[in-house]
Amino acid sequence: MTRAFALLTAVTLLAGCERTPEVVLRLQGTVISIGYAKPVKNAEVQIEWPKELGGGSSTTKTDAEGHYAIGRTVRTRELDCKGVVITVHADGFASAYNQSNEDCAAGHLTADFKLFPLPG
Repeated sequence: MTRAFALLTAVTLLAGCERTPEVVLRLQGTVISIGYAKPVKNAEVQIEWPKELGGGSSTTKTDAEGHYAIGRTVRTRELDCKGVVITVHADGFASAYNQSNEDCAAGHLTADFKLFPLPG
């Protein structure tokens, strides 16, 4: 095998091994109560990620101001948040659900929720 052929083969193999770039996705929002417009603290926010964003699920809680934020690093050439499912549960409130139709090309997805207080 000639040296030029070996070098060309190595370059071809390296080009074929190019990795898909890492992209950071940030999902954030606020959870408030309907009627009172007060933040819902310690609400559980569950995210179901579509397979294009790595699949699986993540869970976080809201802070004292009702804010939540969660991030994920994915390998993709085009960032698309369509299919991200977010479910919010909090004691004393009806649960809320949202399935995203956003493309989130900038790496950010904001999903705010208004929870209905349950009588009790």
